[in-house]
Amino acid sequence: MEFKNIYTQTTQSLTSVERNFLLYINGKSVNSPYIAQYWQYEYNINTVNLIDRLLNENYLTISSDISFFKVTDLKNILKENNLPMTGKKDDLCKRLTDNLSEESLKNYLSKTDKKYILTKKGVEITKNLVPSATKDTDTEDKCISLILENNFEELFDVLNVKKDIRKSILADINFINKKDIDIDKNIVINEQLLKTSIIFCNIIGVIPTKTANLYKRISNDTNEKSYIELIIHTENSYIASARYLNSFKYLNNTKYKFLSASDRDTCRACKKLNHKVFNISEAQFGVNLPPIHRGCRCTIIPYVNDNY
Repeated sequence: MEFKNIYTQTTQSLTSVERNFLLYINGKSVNSPYIAQYWQYEYNINTVNLIDRLLNENYLTISSDISFFKVTDLKNILKENNLPMTGKKDDLCKRLTDNLSEESLKNYLSKTDKKYILTKKGVEITKNLVPSATKDTDTEDKCISLILENNFEELFDVLNVKKDIRKSILADINFINKKDIDIDKNIVINEQLLKTSIIFCNIIGVIPTKTANLYKRISNDTNEKSYIELIIHTENSYIASARYLNSFKYLNNTKYKFLSASDRDTCRACKKLNHKVFNISEAQFGVNLPPIHRGCRCTIIPYVNDNY
C-alpha cells in the first residue's frame, strides 16, 4: 500500500511522517547517508528537501563530536597524547575533553565524518514517537476512526482501495466483527481496538508484528507484544480460511484439501490432517479447518481430484 496519495497534513509543525524521518536521520552521516527508499516511494518524501527544512527550522543540526568516534579511534588518540586508554567509551571521551585543548580536538574532529544530530527542539518533538504499523500515524489514526464509525466507503477512498476488491474486504470485515477473539481467559485486551487494528493492517498488507505495534500504540495494552502477535497471526488464519472457503464455493468446489507445514515445528494434530480431503459443508475451525490451534501455520486448497 502506497501512502503517497494519502499523505496528511496536521496542525502540528511536522507531520507524523516527518517526525519519524527526523528520528530516522538522527546520527546518520552527512557525507554519505544511507536513506531507505521507502521514504520516497511509500511516503512521497523528498528527503533532500526535508533535511534542508529540518536544518533550517532547527530540528536538526550538523555536528562532529568525539562521541561518534569508535572506541578504537578514541584509544588511538589517547595513545598519541600519552593518556590512559582504560575505561568505557564515556570515560575515554571525558578524558580527551578534559586533557586536550579545543584546538587539538578540532584537528581530530575535522578528520571525521560529520553527523546529523537532533537539536533540543528535535528531541522534544520526537520524544513520544512509538512504533506503529507505518510511519504515517496521522493517516492511521484517521483510518482507525473511520473503522470505529463503520464508515468503510470513506476508509476505502482514503486508502485508495480499488472498487473491484472492496466487496471481498467487506466480507472479511464482517467475519472479523462477528467472531470472538481467541485469547486466554486470564488475559485482558481491548477486543474492539484489536479487531480494528487487524482490519486496517490487512487492508494495507502488513505483517502481524506491525499490526501488534499499531494495536499497542492505540490501546496502551501492557501484554507482551509476542503474545499479541500470536493472537493476530491466529486471527489472520481464521480470516484466510473463511475467505478460501468462500472462494471455493464461488468456483463450485465442494471439497478442500488440508495442507500442513512440513518441518519439526509442525504439531502431531496438524501432521495427521496433512493432505486429507474434507467436504466444505463439514468444515469446522479447529477440527478440520485451520487454525487447528493458536499459531497454526496450516492452510487449505481446493480439491479437484486425486492428482491435484
